[in-house]
Amino acid sequence: MQSIRPRSVTIAAWFLLISAALALAMSVASHGNPETAALMEQSALPISVQYVLSYGGLGLQIVCAFAILKGLAWGRLLYALWGGIGLLVGLFTSPIKLALIPGAVIFAVIVFLLFRSAANIYFAKDARASV
Repeated sequence: MQSIRPRSVTIAAWFLLISAALALAMSVASHGNPETAALMEQSALPISVQYVLSYGGLGLQIVCAFAILKGLAWGRLLYALWGGIGLLVGLFTSPIKLALIPGAVIFAVIVFLLFRSAANIYFAKDARASV
């Protein structure tokens, strides 16, 4: 029996795709901006590591979003794990901790939507198919 994808899961996955595209555009546009460079220099992480984490994280977010849309349970687990790691890294290295709050709230809402009971039923079909 095919389970229908909950609307909340669809909304969460599309939000991840659209926000990743916007963040990618903003990141590319900010290259060479002196204010951006000055802010990045305040972080405890080297700028090259910040770029790797930023672009790698966006790529991972896109992969997770497509996996979520296909009903692959690993997509939501990987998103939750990577997002949690990202928040921890931000807490320890960000020069402006308050700037993390909006992203943390959005992350919590997305994780909530991806782990609700309706979502668990939808993603359980992936686990049953692999047995």
